[in-house]
Amino acid sequence: MSCDNCKKALELLEDCQKQLKEVARELREEPKNTSVYETPCMDLYKDRLLLKVTEAGAMCGFSRATAYQMLYNGEWANIAIRLSERSIRISLKGLMEWIEMKRQEG
Repeated sequence: MSCDNCKKALELLEDCQKQLKEVARELREEPKNTSVYETPCMDLYKDRLLLKVTEAGAMCGFSRATAYQMLYNGEWANIAIRLSERSIRISLKGLMEWIEMKRQEG
C-alpha cells in the first residue's frame, strides 16, 4: 500500500526514464547538422546599439567561450563598453566594422 504522492512520484520517475531512453537513442543516431550557437537574424538587433558578449559572439558564429576570449585577449577591446564591474556590452557598429576589417585582411 502506497500513498497517492508515492504513486505520482513513481509515475514521474517512469516518464523520466522513458525520456532518457529516447534521448539516448537519438544521441546514438547520425548527428544532425545543427549548432548550439546559430547565427541570429540581424533583424533581432536592428534597434539595438549594444549587444551582450554572447550575442555578439553568436552573431559571428562563435561559442560563448570564444566570444569572451575575443574580449579578454584584446581583439574586441576597442568595441567593448564596460557598463559595470560585471556588465560588458559590444557596440553593434563596432562589431560590424571589426568584421569588415577582418574580411579585408583576408
